[in-house]
Amino acid sequence: MTTMTANAASPLPAVLTAPFRVVRDFFVALNTAIEVRDEANTLYALNDEELAERGLTRDQISGYLVSRLG
Repeated sequence: MTTMTANAASPLPAVLTAPFRVVRDFFVALNTAIEVRDEANTLYALNDEELAERGLTRDQISGYLVSRLG
């Protein structure tokens, strides 16, 4: 009985795994977006006094959230 092994020179493994990588990347991006949304909800719920205590401004929060999605 012959067993098939993955050959590094063969494009077949990449062709077979590409759709799975696309799906994985989609879910990683979706998870990141959900985390950023949750952080945004938490940070934007802070009032100006709480922001001042943390040394933050709304512009800094916006910049941070945009960089997370980057």
